[in-house]
Amino acid sequence: MNTKKTFPFTIRVYGLLIHEEKLLIAEEKWFDTYMLKLPGGGLEYGESPEECLIREFQEECGIKIKKPELLYIPEKFIPARFFDNVQVIPLYYRVTSAEIAKIHTADSFSNNESMKNGELNLLWVELSIIDDNFFSFPGDREMWKYIKKQGITPS
Repeated sequence: MNTKKTFPFTIRVYGLLIHEEKLLIAEEKWFDTYMLKLPGGGLEYGESPEECLIREFQEECGIKIKKPELLYIPEKFIPARFFDNVQVIPLYYRVTSAEIAKIHTADSFSNNESMKNGELNLLWVELSIIDDNFFSFPGDREMWKYIKKQGITPS
């Protein structure tokens, strides 16, 4: 019998990949919700955050990334959007790759009505158009404000 108390946390690992002053963005739809976020996803049991990010970039972008560099961990409580009583702990890494040319990207944004649940599009977005409210998730928005305030160039 397992008597350990479980805690309602989910760890999410995301990568900032910048090429030619553009940031790679994942446009997704889950639970009938359209979202703009960074490539990445949930940490699986038994893997490190770096292993998670390497796996996620292979799955979502079809590329191998070089050793990711931890960039930011939000300091505030972030509730999960899709699950009650679950806390999200996002980790943000700076990533690079020699395989950028292999990434299949869309030419423009889709929209909520045209995307199906589970669909993912990748886009290169000019850094200059990303403002503090660009991202769908509060952790992503907090991370973007932090790197701008600190003068950190994510590439």
